[in-house]
Amino acid sequence: MMEELEAEKTYQKVYRDISNKISSRVYKVDDRLPPEKELAKLYGVGRPTIREAMIALEVLGLVESRHGSGVYVTQREPPIVEHRPRFELPDIAEARLVFEVEAAGLAAVAPEEQDLDDLRVLVSTLERGGADASGAERDFHLIVARAAHNVAVQTVVRRLLDHQDAALAAQYDQDPHALPAYAPSTAYAEVLAALEQRDPPAARRAMQSLVALLVERLLEQAEAALVRRTLKDFRNRRDALIRRIAAED
Repeated sequence: MMEELEAEKTYQKVYRDISNKISSRVYKVDDRLPPEKELAKLYGVGRPTIREAMIALEVLGLVESRHGSGVYVTQREPPIVEHRPRFELPDIAEARLVFEVEAAGLAAVAPEEQDLDDLRVLVSTLERGGADASGAERDFHLIVARAAHNVAVQTVVRRLLDHQDAALAAQYDQDPHALPAYAPSTAYAEVLAALEQRDPPAARRAMQSLVALLVERLLEQAEAALVRRTLKDFRNRRDALIRRIAAED
C-alpha cells in the first residue's frame, strides 16, 4: 500500500529519531533542520511522511516553521504533560463534526492530484470491505485533513481520531461485542466527488453527512455496549445474592 497509508507508523519513527537528535544536541536550539527533500532521502521515505513528523515535533514545541526560511529547533525537551485527558465518544463525535466538515471545505479549494489519487484508492478499498476497511476509513479522514493544507486542522483531526481509537479500544476491552463503525462506501465516494469538482460547499455537505452517519453508528454502538455491561453487572450481583442466600440457608 502507498507510503502515505503506512506513514501512521513511519512518521513516528522519523519523529522519534529527530527528537532524539535534538535531545542529544546533534540539532541544537536555533539550528535549522535539513530541508524536507534532504530528510526524505536520509530516512528513505516520502516527503508527506517528513511533513507528518514535522507536525508532531511542532505540536510538542520542539521546532517551529518559519515561512520562507525552514524549520528551526526551539527547545531540547518537550514540555512535561501530567496526563492525557480521556474524552467520551459523544464529545469526540461533536468535535469531529466541527473540524472535519471545515477540513473538507478547505480541501476542496485546491486539492492536489496525489491526495485525490490516494482517496480514490481508499474509496475502492472501502467498497470492497474486508479486513483492510478499518485502516482505510481512518486514512480517508486523515488524507482529507492533509488536503486542507492547514497544519492546525490536520493535527486536530489526527488527535480526535486518536482519542476515538482509544475510546473504542477501551470499550472493546470491556465489551467483546463492540465492533468498529463504518458508513456506507457511497458516503465516502460523495466526499471524493465533491473534492474532484473543487466544490467546497458540496464537500462540506458530503463530509457532514458522512461524519453524521459515523457518529450515529458510534453512539448506537456505545449505547448498546452500556446496556450489555449494565445487564452483565446486574446479573452478576443477582447471582451473588442468590448464592449468599443459599449459603445462609
